[in-house]
Amino acid sequence: MTEDEQTEFTLTNASTEVVWSFGDFRLIPKRHLLLHGSTPVKLGGRAFEVLKVLVEKRGEVVSKRELIAAAWPEAFVLEGNLKVTIFSLRKALGDTQAQPGFIATVSGRGYRFVAPVKFTNALVAGGANTLPNVDGIIGRTSEVEDVVARVRNFSVVTICGAGGVGKTRLALAVADCMKDEFPDGICWVDLSTISDPTLVSAVLASALGMGGNPSDPLDAMADYLRPRRILILLDNCEHVLSSLSLFVSRVGLRDACRVLTTSREPIGASGESVLWLEPLRYPIAKIPTNITESLDYPAIVLFSRRASDTAGYILTDEDCAAVGEICRSLDGLPLAIELAASEMQRYNPKQILEMLNARMDGWGQGQIPRHQTLLSVVDWSYQLLSADEATIFCVLSVFAGAFESDDVLSVAKSVGLSAAAVARGLGSLVSKSLLQVVDGSRVRYKLLDITRRYAEYRMVEQSRFAVVSESHALRMIELFERSEDDWNWRERNEWNIRYRDRLPDIRKAIDWAFKSDEHSALAIRLTVAAIPILFEISSISEARAMTERALAHRGCSELQRLKLLSCRAWCMIYARRLETEVDYVWLSVIELASKTGMADYQLRALIGHTFYLLAVGRTMDAVAQLQAFGELADIHPDLPAVVDGERVMALVKAYTGNLGEALTSLDRLALSSPTINPGSKMAGFQVDRYIGTRTYQSFVAWLCGRPRQAVASAEQGVQAAGRLGHSISQSNVLVMAALPISLWNRDLAALSHYTDLLKANFESEPVELWLPALRYFSAAAEALDGRSTARRSLNDAIEQLIDSRFTLRVCGHLGFFAEILTCDGKFDEANEQVARAVTYQRRQQEWWCAAELQRIQGVVWYKAGDAQKGEDLLWRALDEARAVGALGFELRIANSLADIFQQEARDAEIHNLLAPIYKRFEISYRNFDLSRSESILQAAGQASRR
Repeated sequence: MTEDEQTEFTLTNASTEVVWSFGDFRLIPKRHLLLHGSTPVKLGGRAFEVLKVLVEKRGEVVSKRELIAAAWPEAFVLEGNLKVTIFSLRKALGDTQAQPGFIATVSGRGYRFVAPVKFTNALVAGGANTLPNVDGIIGRTSEVEDVVARVRNFSVVTICGAGGVGKTRLALAVADCMKDEFPDGICWVDLSTISDPTLVSAVLASALGMGGNPSDPLDAMADYLRPRRILILLDNCEHVLSSLSLFVSRVGLRDACRVLTTSREPIGASGESVLWLEPLRYPIAKIPTNITESLDYPAIVLFSRRASDTAGYILTDEDCAAVGEICRSLDGLPLAIELAASEMQRYNPKQILEMLNARMDGWGQGQIPRHQTLLSVVDWSYQLLSADEATIFCVLSVFAGAFESDDVLSVAKSVGLSAAAVARGLGSLVSKSLLQVVDGSRVRYKLLDITRRYAEYRMVEQSRFAVVSESHALRMIELFERSEDDWNWRERNEWNIRYRDRLPDIRKAIDWAFKSDEHSALAIRLTVAAIPILFEISSISEARAMTERALAHRGCSELQRLKLLSCRAWCMIYARRLETEVDYVWLSVIELASKTGMADYQLRALIGHTFYLLAVGRTMDAVAQLQAFGELADIHPDLPAVVDGERVMALVKAYTGNLGEALTSLDRLALSSPTINPGSKMAGFQVDRYIGTRTYQSFVAWLCGRPRQAVASAEQGVQAAGRLGHSISQSNVLVMAALPISLWNRDLAALSHYTDLLKANFESEPVELWLPALRYFSAAAEALDGRSTARRSLNDAIEQLIDSRFTLRVCGHLGFFAEILTCDGKFDEANEQVARAVTYQRRQQEWWCAAELQRIQGVVWYKAGDAQKGEDLLWRALDEARAVGALGFELRIANSLADIFQQEARDAEIHNLLAPIYKRFEISYRNFDLSRSESILQAAGQASRR
């Protein structure tokens, strides 16, 4: 991007907006953005509304009622929710000292914003890149510098240490320091959300934004990461070490990407650099007796700050000895210190020390000493909870990822907890550091891994694990069964936010339910409910594995079996090889949909089966299925799938040689969908309607002699798919329209551009179906560029297409290969490839390209020395092109005949043949064939001047 372009981009993506400045922060209300310096601060939507009201009324006391009304309009909530929101706000602002710098509590009345605020207008650029907020890491400066240096010098760095020693916070601090060194971003994955090591590849691919159905996910990730500079931060790895070691060894990270992991032990990867993280420094030999001495120890500093956050405590000389003893008894473990400090709301330091000493003697025997210390403190904190709080704490362990209060309310009913008890309990657990508030657009919570494991241990001990897990599974069903209906009306990004973050929980629920035959019905229902989100993220491999696992169990209802089989069939269509089993699966779906009266599913299954039949060259069988589709569509004309069937019918007409009627239908369908629908149901594994229509329209338009329209429609489809983020839709329009049209136009720049785009899509969502096509068009670009390796590459790519059984249009690919061989004087080989092409064309009834294959054969014969035979075939090819309405090929054939006439000085025949055909094209547009026609006519002295 040039300097002028950069300036234009900045101005285009910026606006003059109201900005409130206080301290090092800037609040931009219109954009719901809080900046610390130039770095965005993550705030939940409700926290932002509370902050905005407080800043607007700076210096005034704002009542709790007013703040609740601003953040939770038209909803009844308890004051505990507001307390949690204020706590998260103070944490985000670093406002954790005893004397507040921003938000002061006015006892019994509300809150006041006490910092000076400046009101300005400013030019604010868009596109900020954010990291999770790291809240004031204490006593780790040298460790941060150490790990930063290691990440710069080693491809894999692991921060090892006991649970609660601060590994995650250190890793996030390092990531924050290095964010500018990784222009392609930082990918943070919390692996504590999964228990099955076999899911590691799927979770990593999803976190990287990859989907598809790669035959080898690790190779696909390696290809995706190779050109990128990304920091992959893998948190809580100790239970999946073998899978991670395999990931690192196979992905083979070297120069660009780095992996930073946290674990209780090294992952065992080759070249791994390991930092063993020690606890915070605490007094060992001599206990400090005053504040000055105490502040030399980071462990004491952490205790005093957290006590100040939660209880407004200020360290005194009198308490220094007791606080020092607490930190020593806790071995300087940050999490243990924070848990102890949270109890300063009820106890003084000496009382906390006495209680800790009593607990340490009897808990965690047989554990590693520091693990024993942490477990003792977690257990101590647990014992101090009320009965309801303890029950809620145990219930929370069932969630794999972040969760909302509504989720807890739903699950907590299974153990008899009321809504009021849950609301009070969540606020209390946050204040006691047993529960974290997660940044985001809505209030969500999360347990740390060590506390989750402890809570789950207690839940199992109380014999509540099964009932809570079942309740959790039912909650996931409740959430995800809405998703299919929501997809029909919710905006796509909103839908994604609502469901994508819940994947860890539905995975966990499915895994739990499948472990017992008793819950297999739940497992099947959960799997069916998960299909829409797996479609949306294009996680084809995971969707296929899930559906096959469910289908292997008895107890599916007919409707469930229908949905599972339909999902499986779509997944199989995108596999590396189109196996014959796909045929049987689609037929099963069609039969089951008919039996259950699910007409919409039956119509979509008929479309899916038609795609398969076309792909494997069974064109007339596809025609038969479309006849069945038409009969059903006449009975149900208002179903959404009817329009999609019309589009496929038009394409089949084109393939079988009725190009004019096909283009008329596609032009009409394009007019009926003039804009993209962001909430289109045809997403995920399928192709968006707007994009699909333009894909077929552009292909047929070029054949019918409208090259400008063809190029424009194909580019519209490519751009629309890019805006939607529909990688599969975009790959489809690239393979089926943009790339072949660029090749027909001999436009090397466009061909290279679209090939690069298809390659990028394949790297991010490795759909194996497109790999041979990618290789073919890459080889075609090499051939146009005159590279010596092109012939071998073309041959290999075409053989891979045939081996995959994706033989649709392979006759055209073989024809192009024959042309390249002819240019190199390899006439025998060219004849062989044309013969193969004609065999496929006739077997598959692809009459759209019959004339072009005759042209290529005629040129081969002519150049090989059989001039009359070659010219006669070219005249027959011209008749064939006119019969099917292929004006694009008609011009190309006329050019080939004109070449012969030039060589034989038959100039008058050039004009009589070529000029009338040339005049039928749009005069202002030129592609390779039109430019060639113009050159031939000019050379013959007969150029038309219209």
